Amino acid sequence: MISNGDISTDEIQRKCDEKKINIRHYGDGTYGVSLDETVIGSDLIDLLYVFGANEEEAASVLYSVSDADSNVSITGSGHERETPYLTHPVFNSYHSETKLLRYMKELENRDLSLCHSMIPLGSCTMKLNPTSALLPVSLPQFNTIHPYVPSNQTTGYQSLIDELESHLCSITGYDKFSFQPNSGAQGEYAGLCAILAYLRDKGEGQRDICLIPASAHGTNPASAIMAGLKVVEIPMNKEGEVTKDSFKQKVRERDGAKWD
Repeated sequence: MISNGDISTDEIQRKCDEKKINIRHYGDGTYGVSLDETVIGSDLIDLLYVFGANEEEAASVLYSVSDADSNVSITGSGHERETPYLTHPVFNSYHSETKLLRYMKELENRDLSLCHSMIPLGSCTMKLNPTSALLPVSLPQFNTIHPYVPSNQTTGYQSLIDELESHLCSITGYDKFSFQPNSGAQGEYAGLCAILAYLRDKGEGQRDICLIPASAHGTNPASAIMAGLKVVEIPMNKEGEVTKDSFKQKVRERDGAKWD
């Protein structure tokens, strides 16, 4: 956290814009700054400049601290690691994302899991995103944007999303598209929201019960609750099946429905 009452908020923002820096303003005169391993000395000089130092003073302070003791890092932590790390050959045998991916797939194929021997479970996200589709999002032009940057810095992303939505609506006839995370949990949540909206539009908003088998995946009841439904669990028999009798019983408990 940084606090500086000698410089106005407008002046700090002007200097941030000048240096292409984003910092967090808490509204009470304090600011939040996050640094990672990509930050270099010139970035720190720019940051000192934002908070009042001229560039010559900032450079002088920074490099005098660096040169005073070659063992002192810019962060001043003094906790540099001296013991070896990542010494296993695996960490030095695969030098591209593709080779590492193939190695991990080889390890995965050695496991016996439910998706190989019983039922087709697996990551919805990974099944829907082949490697060829993931390549573009690995480009720095796409993946280096911070999620909290001001909207005026994301106009390109917004144009890309708007154009894609327009194409998808034109192809499918839908009114809108959501670009939430591409996972089964998000898909079932979106589907339940659409069903609820349809029922309410028909004047049947009282239909707010979602019957879910006891063996269902944990995201199923979670999605139903998030969508605003009341979850009623249907018990399973010893073979793991939902029987007609258990289903009927739950419906009768709700509103005494008649069955043929």
